Amino acid sequence: MPDRTATSSSDVRFRTGMTGWLRWPLVAVMLALAVFSWVAPGDDASTSERTVGPLVLVLVAVVLASMGVTVRADRARLLLAFTPFYRRSVARQEIVSVTADTWSPISFGGWGVKGWARSSKGLLLNASLGRRGDQGLRVVTTDGRTYNVEVPDPVGAAVRVRELLDVPEASVATR
Repeated sequence: MPDRTATSSSDVRFRTGMTGWLRWPLVAVMLALAVFSWVAPGDDASTSERTVGPLVLVLVAVVLASMGVTVRADRARLLLAFTPFYRRSVARQEIVSVTADTWSPISFGGWGVKGWARSSKGLLLNASLGRRGDQGLRVVTTDGRTYNVEVPDPVGAAVRVRELLDVPEASVATR
């Protein structure tokens, strides 16, 4: 569910996650399997088998429920995160450009945290499996790192982030 929440007049936050029609059924299935494996583990199951399996399934359900991409900007820095696996804070002085961009998640190898920031394509942070997750911000840093980060309104997000960080608008594409 896309969410744009300004936490104060001097910062902005954009968050996207896996679509609800996909996320919540997966979470429900994981929790149902956990309950079933705890209630009916089998006659020959040891105590560890009765507890470890359900705990792993609950952990997977919690990770699926919390997974998402967050972009937070204030006057000093830009935070890029794929919860709960990746988090990077980039200082304002390190940012060369912030632009709206479109990509193919398949060219990065799928959805999630894909690629390397120092590669020619850059790093992809994308959680919208099953929804339009092919657009967002492209952030380029002074040391040549590139971050492709999914946001719900890439053009509006790029304008707001550039304003906050006082980054000039790129006159040409950064690719």
